[in-house]
Order: sequence, then C-alpha cells, then structure tokens
Amino acid sequence: MPDNLIARDLMKLSFLRLGAGHTLHEALGILLDPQAREHGPRVLIVLNPDGSFAGVLTTRYLLKALLPEWVSNENEQADSADFEQRLLAAIQDKLNLRVADAMNRDVPVASPQDRLPHLIDLMQERRLDSIPVLDEGRVIGVIHITDVFNAAARLALSAQDLPENPSSQSRS
Repeated sequence: MPDNLIARDLMKLSFLRLGAGHTLHEALGILLDPQAREHGPRVLIVLNPDGSFAGVLTTRYLLKALLPEWVSNENEQADSADFEQRLLAAIQDKLNLRVADAMNRDVPVASPQDRLPHLIDLMQERRLDSIPVLDEGRVIGVIHITDVFNAAARLALSAQDLPENPSSQSRS
C-alpha cells in the first residue's frame, strides 16, 4: 500500500465543535441538528476555553452520561407511552451536566503528517469512528472512518490490474 497519503489529505476542515463548559442539552441540540450531517459522522470536538483540544463527545458518550442506569436486566413489557415517560424522566435532570462530564478525554490524535497505515492502526486498535488532527495543540481537522476506508479502498482498486474497458471483453 503506498504510504504517501497523509492525514492532511484525508481530514475534513469543517467539523462540529463545542466548549467543555457547555451543557449536554446544548450538545444534544447540535448532534441532533439535521444540518450537522454535512460535517460527516456525529462527533463533537470539545475545546478548552483557550481553544486547545479537550476531548470528543459522540452520541455513545452522550448516552452513557444521560442514561448510565438505563440498561437493566428487567424484561418488562411496557407500552411506548410508559417507555417515553421513563426515558424523559431519566434524562431530564442530567441535561444540565457539562460536556466535560461526558466527553472522552483519552482520545488518540493525529498530526497532519501521519500516514494512512498509522491512521488505520489507530482507528482499528481503539475502534474509533473519528480522529482529530492537531497542529500545535489546535484542532485543524477531523478524519472519519469513512475517509480512511474510502482512501484504502481507492488504493486497493487502483492497485488491481483492471482492463481498460470491461464491457468490450467477450462473454463466455
């Protein structure tokens, strides 16, 4: 696999960001905003007050913070109205928690010069959907798993010896 693809080539310059002091209610609003889809997978890059990288907040970490006790071993059959009421009650008092209380601080980061094989290893090893790209402590972009997959797939396809015009081959 050619190793000339680097993080700078793959990263998205447009990404969702939020300060660590904002509430989970605000984070939820951003993650659920239909316009957030244009930024790729739903991940919030969390920044410190000075603009430096603090961590990431994904829907997984948000749910963990809002509903830590939600998973139970009960096998009760409740109607949807009861479910919705219990869900709202469980979430309501936690929406004012700070983003810093729910985000993941232990996130590997990429540098702009990191090569594709290293990015694949990082994402696979930690089962990550996104990696922030930092330059001098500042987030300059985000690489999503789909970006890495697409780059690897393009490399794999270009390495194959494909015929110039497959439709001109005779069929047996």
